[in-house]
Amino acid sequence: MILVASWIQLNETTKLLQGLLPPNLINFTAVNSYINNFIVIYGGTNGSVFFDSTYMIYLNNSTGEEIHTTVHPSNITNSCGIVWEDAFYLYGSLMQNGSSVSNVFWKLNLTTRSWVLIKKTMERMRTCSLQMFENNSMLLFGGSYDNILDVTLLNVGT
Repeated sequence: MILVASWIQLNETTKLLQGLLPPNLINFTAVNSYINNFIVIYGGTNGSVFFDSTYMIYLNNSTGEEIHTTVHPSNITNSCGIVWEDAFYLYGSLMQNGSSVSNVFWKLNLTTRSWVLIKKTMERMRTCSLQMFENNSMLLFGGSYDNILDVTLLNVGT
């Protein structure tokens, strides 16, 4: 049996994103909180400029905002991200020079709207292929700088 899927364009959300995000943004990190019905978007590039902006998109009412902070990750793309409880976690990245990969770990408190650099981890440097949340951990599939097909569990509950 072959299932047929149909796509529905969300015009209000599309207009919102086009008005809020930098034009031609690619390689950003976007994470959906199914419980609270919002999306957090961080970073990305347009091919020549790297961005260090953070956005919240509220799907219930098709509104959004840029979160302005003085401390934040700098100019990175292709990070792994999850939302857990009241925080957005960001791990690993491709740095602005386009050739170095990082193993930095950041937390954005979604209540206070403040970024904190959590320590560098001993985990491999990576960009992100696929990430998902499992209990209080970020489950990372692939993207490791030296082993593209690995699977790692990163506990964020401490």
